[in-house]
This record gives sequence, C-alpha cells and structure tokens, in this order.
Amino acid sequence: DGDLVIVHSLDRLARDLFLLIEIVRKLNSKGVSIQFLKENITFNSVNKNPMDELVFHVFGAVAQFQRSILKEA
Repeated sequence: DGDLVIVHSLDRLARDLFLLIEIVRKLNSKGVSIQFLKENITFNSVNKNPMDELVFHVFGAVAQFQRSILKEA
C-alpha cells in the first residue's frame, strides 16, 4: 500500500488492452499507484479522473492494434 510504479508508456506495460486494464486494476486494488510518463497520467485507487481513463483506453487500444499489425507482417 502506498507504492508507486513508474512506466515509460502504456505499451511498455502490456500490449493487450484487457491485460493492461487488469494489471492496473489489480495494482490499484492493492493501493499501488501507476504513473505513465509518456501519456502523463497516473492511476490510483483514490483519485479517479474520467479524462485519464479515456486516454488510457484509447492509447491501450492503439498499442494492441500496433501489435496486431506487427504480427501480420
């Protein structure tokens, strides 16, 4: 409880949107905050920001899409 995980960008933590959401939710449920430097967003169990949530889902979906494109090549 009270720890902070700093990640360079969303796509460095997970390349699958559902896995990314699961990791963030599990860590938040244990009181761990997660800060994404590139996207400039922080998730914790106390402060919920709807705009950060939107950015999180959009960039997570883009990372998953990019990964799918690379797999096809």
